Amino acid sequence: MNDSIGTERSSGSAGGGNAMSTGTRLHIGQAKRKSCGCQGAARRPLLTAGRPARRRLTHPRPGLLDGRPAGRRAEPVLVVDAHELMGTALVTTLRASGVDAYACTPATLPGPLPALRRSNVVLVHIDPGSCPIGQVTLVKALSDRGLYVLLLDGGADPQATAAAVAAGAVGRISKSAPFAALLQALEAAAHGRPVMSDADRQHWLDLDRRRQLRAHQEQRVTSELTPRERTVLQRLAGGHKAAVIAAENGVSLETVRSQIRSIRVKLGVSSQLEAVALLRGAGG
Repeated sequence: MNDSIGTERSSGSAGGGNAMSTGTRLHIGQAKRKSCGCQGAARRPLLTAGRPARRRLTHPRPGLLDGRPAGRRAEPVLVVDAHELMGTALVTTLRASGVDAYACTPATLPGPLPALRRSNVVLVHIDPGSCPIGQVTLVKALSDRGLYVLLLDGGADPQATAAAVAAGAVGRISKSAPFAALLQALEAAAHGRPVMSDADRQHWLDLDRRRQLRAHQEQRVTSELTPRERTVLQRLAGGHKAAVIAAENGVSLETVRSQIRSIRVKLGVSSQLEAVALLRGAGG
């Protein structure tokens, strides 16, 4: 090998100049590969030898609500909370997790409402201390605009949650759930994916349907019966006989029986037991 190297070096010098010839460099490279036992193996760069190749990032890491078609920016999340301090704290936490969010109260909602697009997600905090009817009206107004309304509640008022789901909310997250669950629900809602299962949604819808039935029954009892008839019906529901009710009120037995017949007609039932069941169903 030394003879060949010397021959090549001599021929290179004969060609003019002290530079090593191409042939010389080739022989030296072959000699090195033979000595290390890696002839024919692919050569790795010096800085990456022995360590895994580092993946190059060709684009920024997407945020929580990214992944939309090219040219479209992730839409912000609007947090609606009657308690301004709690809403601001939640927005701060969401922003720290990479979610573009801002907050308002139900009273200040008309301000940002015109700027909301159909693809926006609205996180509504169901507060048991607030009027449930007002919250349901809020959820329905937002849903009617094509917005994705996600509920955040503590489970203290399931009737209010059920009414909000029936009004168009796409899902519900408990305040005791991990924060990661909230982020997943927001992402699913932003991309139009289901936030709650069909079984869960049906559970809330059935609960709201029973609430509406009780409200209708209560409305019938309170609006169609006279105060005296409501008193008679309540006494019947308490297990009192017509004769006892007559004696308590200082009226004849026939008067009480006439009142019971009037109650059945007004409530559209055929028996005294049905009238009592209607009253109990209305919460009376």
